[in-house]
Amino acid sequence: MPEFEGKIQLRVEDIERDALAEGIARIDEESMKALGLSEGSFIEIIGKRTTAATAYLGEPKSEMKNMIRIDAYTRKNAGVSIGSLVEVAKAEVKSGEKIVLAPMGMQITVDKEFKRYVKNRLLSRAFTENDLVALKILGQPIHFVVVNTLPKGIVRLTNRTHLQILNKPLSLAEEEQVSANRLT
Repeated sequence: MPEFEGKIQLRVEDIERDALAEGIARIDEESMKALGLSEGSFIEIIGKRTTAATAYLGEPKSEMKNMIRIDAYTRKNAGVSIGSLVEVAKAEVKSGEKIVLAPMGMQITVDKEFKRYVKNRLLSRAFTENDLVALKILGQPIHFVVVNTLPKGIVRLTNRTHLQILNKPLSLAEEEQVSANRLT
C-alpha cells in the first residue's frame, strides 16, 4: 500500500448494492490503521476531484487489501471508475453552516416536510461542492447536486446546518459548469 504524507493509494472497486447512495466507503483494516481511522470516520477520496465518504471495514477482509469499495455516485464525485487508483486520507471535516442542493433534471415541490425528510436522510453525511447526491423518495431516486457549501471544503450536514433545497434544476449552462468543476 503506497503511502504519501498521511495519504494512501487504493484501487477502486464497486460496493455492495445495499450501500448504494449512502456515502460510505469500505476499506481494509490495515488501511484504516495506517490513516488513524475508526469505523464511521470521514475520509477524503482524491481522484480527478476530491469528495468525501464515511469509512467502514470491508468484508471479507482477505479480499479487501489495497482497495476501496465505493458506489457509482462516489466514483462520479471523485471523477474515477472501477480499477482507478485514488489517494485516500483522513478528512478534515467542518460543520456545515449552509448547504444548498438543486434537483437534477426536474422541478420539485419543496415544503417543510420534504426539507425535513431530506435533511434527516442526509444528516451526518459529508459533502463537497458539486457532489451528486441521490435519495429514494417514494421508491424513486431523485438526484441533487450540491450547489454551494458554507464553509468551503468538506462539510458535514448537522442539525444546525441550514439546508436550502432549490425547487428548480440548474440551467443547462449551470449543469455544464458543475460538470466542468467535477473534472478540475
